Order: sequence, then C-alpha cells, then structure tokens
Amino acid sequence: MKTLQTICTSTLTVILLACSGAPSGASDYCKKEQQCRGGNDVDVAACEAEFSGAHKVAAAYDCAALYDAYVECIGANSTCDNSKLGTGDACKGQKKSYDGCVEVASAIR
Repeated sequence: MKTLQTICTSTLTVILLACSGAPSGASDYCKKEQQCRGGNDVDVAACEAEFSGAHKVAAAYDCAALYDAYVECIGANSTCDNSKLGTGDACKGQKKSYDGCVEVASAIR
C-alpha cells in the first residue's frame, strides 16, 4: 500500500508540475534539494510551486525560454556539499542571460 501511495504521489506531482508551467529541471532540482537538506514530499511540492511562480514572472517579461534554460541547467548540475545545494559556475551563463532579458524588459531601474 505504501508503494502504491508513493507511485500515486509521484505521478500526481509530475502531472501538476507539467500543468503548472514550471520547467522540468525544477523537479530535478527540488528532489536533489530534498535529498541534500532533508524534507518530505510537501517540501518538494513547495519548491516546485516556487519555480512555477518564477516561471510566470519570466513569461510576463517574455523571458520564459531563458528562464527554462537556466532551471534545466541547475536541475542537471546541482550538487550537494555540506547540506547545501549549488552549481558552482556551471549555470552562470544561463543566469546572466535570463537576468539580462528581465533587465531589458523591465522599466524598473
């Protein structure tokens, strides 16, 4: 029964993430964060919800593709070191491209 519950929860999380507009790398990152720092399925869902919200902001600035590339990078390149998840410089270029897009699109200075 516990295995069936885990499968159903995992399947539902994937479906919700796909419908939420969050990049697929978000799920990878959130699961790695849970493994690195501890937590449970609720923490993973909250993490994915944060990525979904940030994706909506990126889309509002017409920068969603660059945001998605950045999130895919951190999902693929994050590693745990002393209970901290990071990418080092692996995603620096993607982050810079995304930040530059938002800066150009925004009137806030």
